[in-house]
Amino acid sequence: MSSEAGLLDPEGRARGQAAQTAETIEDSYLRALYLVRIARGLQEAGQYERCTNELTHALEIAGMISRELPRARVLAETAVQFASAGQYERGIQVAQTITGYDAEALASIAFRYAEAGYHEEAMKTFSHALEVAQHIEDADRKVFVLLFISEHYAEAGQEDRSSEILSEVSLIAKRVSKGTAQIQAWARIANHYAEIGQSAQALLAAQNIEDGDKRAAALCEIALSQGVEESYSNDQARKLLHEIIMQTPLEKPS
Repeated sequence: MSSEAGLLDPEGRARGQAAQTAETIEDSYLRALYLVRIARGLQEAGQYERCTNELTHALEIAGMISRELPRARVLAETAVQFASAGQYERGIQVAQTITGYDAEALASIAFRYAEAGYHEEAMKTFSHALEVAQHIEDADRKVFVLLFISEHYAEAGQEDRSSEILSEVSLIAKRVSKGTAQIQAWARIANHYAEIGQSAQALLAAQNIEDGDKRAAALCEIALSQGVEESYSNDQARKLLHEIIMQTPLEKPS
């Protein structure tokens, strides 16, 4: 681009400056993530060729990251960004290189397929993500991966399939380590059941949250998701509100 063209295209000039800035970042992890962000901006501006170039560069840098988790995050974000730019197969190829962390990336790509109206490809990729997740042995990790996939199924309009996965997640949650992980798992299960309109299952899940404050918060989320605050005249809403009040722990006087 000439200097005159650059003056006429301040956004393009800013993106060029951003790319130059990326090269000054010494940490490979941060530099790769920065390049993915630049690629996202290029994709939103319709500059797909430059977007692809930045993502390819991010992949090269990801190969220099020695730590597994940071490298996995870069690869996952790059894979999903490829899909967001319409390069679904390339995204899937990258996702499959993320050993142990590919299920979430595949689910995100499946959702991108669904957003674009590619239903068959979306369902195929969701199934692939589920198959990968089933091989995860650690219950603490498996429960959150399956939750992530279930949530994306629902976002793609597949509430029935999302509910089926939640049923399996609820069984796995019982094996999750006691403490923060299990509390977070049950809270997300309860909230997600509420989001797909299954208030009875949401309430059952909330009963498993051992932390009183977090259980109360989850119950409030269930109420709000069901429109209780706007539906006091509705018998079903009033019944749900009563159940929530009965389950919400009262603060003990000091």
